[in-house]
Amino acid sequence: MGPAVATDTPDRHAAFRSVPLIRALAEPERRTAWDHARLRTVRRGEVLVAQGAPTETMLLLLDGEVTSIAVAADGRDVSLGQWSGPSVVDKVTMFAETHHLGSVIAETPATLALLPFDLVRAAIHRSTDAVEHVLRRVLDEARSARRAFRDASTLTSLERVARWMMTTAAVGVQLEIPRPQERLARQLGMTRVTLNRVVHQLVRDRVIDLDGSTVTIVDSERLRRIAQL
Repeated sequence: MGPAVATDTPDRHAAFRSVPLIRALAEPERRTAWDHARLRTVRRGEVLVAQGAPTETMLLLLDGEVTSIAVAADGRDVSLGQWSGPSVVDKVTMFAETHHLGSVIAETPATLALLPFDLVRAAIHRSTDAVEHVLRRVLDEARSARRAFRDASTLTSLERVARWMMTTAAVGVQLEIPRPQERLARQLGMTRVTLNRVVHQLVRDRVIDLDGSTVTIVDSERLRRIAQL
């Protein structure tokens, strides 16, 4: 897992207690969990857990963003999920698998608390609220992963990009394409080159305008039809 960072500032303690799973535990369980937490700061691009590693340690993301990435048979990097702090990373794997199905990689500088999984599991079993919380969050995450898998399996690259644009720009006609573009490409199950090609196809077809990384939707009805929404 790499070296732990021993500094436990009040801000990090507050972030730890704000993780929804920790909030669901009783106060004595929260104190015990904090006493056993190992804090770690990571740089953008750093691998936190390798694909295939055993799920012995629970990752609590206090701040920053991380992604779980699996290498497909054709060599593509496929995003299995993304998390922003404060949250438990990869809940489905933590509670339903014995090994990580993908490598967990920091998308931004981040701070994590590492906890022995057996300790957390025992604490959850002693709290009805925590059990209900885990079931609800794992189901939500599993449904999201299933929808992403379905879209990657049944929609074309053009349809996937259009759907992402429609859902991201739900409150307006503009959105930002994240940088680096590889992150969005992994999320949509394609390469950066394919993503770039599809975006410029939509520009040529006068469905969107592009200014740097800012997308303006010009023809929302046509984009909705392409997205099959």
